Amino acid sequence: MMRQLIYRSAFIITILAILQSCERIIEVPIAGEASGAIIRVGTPSRSGQTATFTIDVHVVDGAGNYASGLGAQNFTMMEDTTGRKYSLSFRLLDIKGGNRTPVKGDYNAFLLLDQSGSTDDTDPDNLRIRSSQIFLESMGNNDKVALGSFTTGQLYPSLSGNVHLHGGFNAKGTTFYPALDSLKNTILKGNTPLFTSTAWAINYTAANAKAQNKVVILFTDGQNNGGSSQSAVESLSLQKKVPVYTVGLSTDVGFDVLNNMALNTGGSFMWAKDAKQLISYFGTLGNLLRGNAEYYTLTFEASAGSLPTFSKLLYLQVSLPNGKKFWMPYVIKLA
Repeated sequence: MMRQLIYRSAFIITILAILQSCERIIEVPIAGEASGAIIRVGTPSRSGQTATFTIDVHVVDGAGNYASGLGAQNFTMMEDTTGRKYSLSFRLLDIKGGNRTPVKGDYNAFLLLDQSGSTDDTDPDNLRIRSSQIFLESMGNNDKVALGSFTTGQLYPSLSGNVHLHGGFNAKGTTFYPALDSLKNTILKGNTPLFTSTAWAINYTAANAKAQNKVVILFTDGQNNGGSSQSAVESLSLQKKVPVYTVGLSTDVGFDVLNNMALNTGGSFMWAKDAKQLISYFGTLGNLLRGNAEYYTLTFEASAGSLPTFSKLLYLQVSLPNGKKFWMPYVIKLA
């Protein structure tokens, strides 16, 4: 049974100087799961063994709509996904909903998909392919997308920087459907040259995208195992003014790498423990890219007998009114 998924994007009517919303109705073959993205993690303010920090999060329900009206009872900070007590104690000091990201306008986005062999296990139903199609369906009239996939070079006959370019920037996302279908079964899979592939996509986007709002959307289920470095990718991203939006699938992703690569370059980070979360997230991703997407700003206090000074992975648990729960991991240095 087909389900309708409603996507809301925002536009500005300059004469009236007000915001209105338009709805884009897209039919998808399966239901998504609630998901969200980390937009920003503030620098902590420390006093003794207590640190105060803010975190901006974009939360959507299984239908891809912004989850409005959430309160303190809907957000819990954890040190892992089990809820066990460790060294840190957390207290939510403040919550502000309905904030909006800056309007950026039409986007040119390079969609870069991991084609490593491990996707056979982490995404056996190829939901990354279907969610990519949903993203292409949600493009605005003036948005453009390029498509690439990456794995080790010997498995792709003609590529640069381990990236196979399936097509340059195009306003008709549906033209990439055959290429996406080829990733399900016919394209061979290898290792995960994460950094060299991302660097290639950044350079390609900087050279070929015409819009000022140009980004790379990186989907991966693994950690880098070949060439370049995270710092080099981040420096290149800032130099070329092409932020990287990262999406991690499975429990084996490098959370610190994907979190920092996104937030240090002006993008956002999303983790999908359940591949069905990709359905809701990719549908609403266009709102984050264009700007004017709603988000929550949460202010937390972390305390401990001996507060760590090193970077630490934390999990924000989001509990929706319908009982659905999911986790948003991020990395923070409490010093």
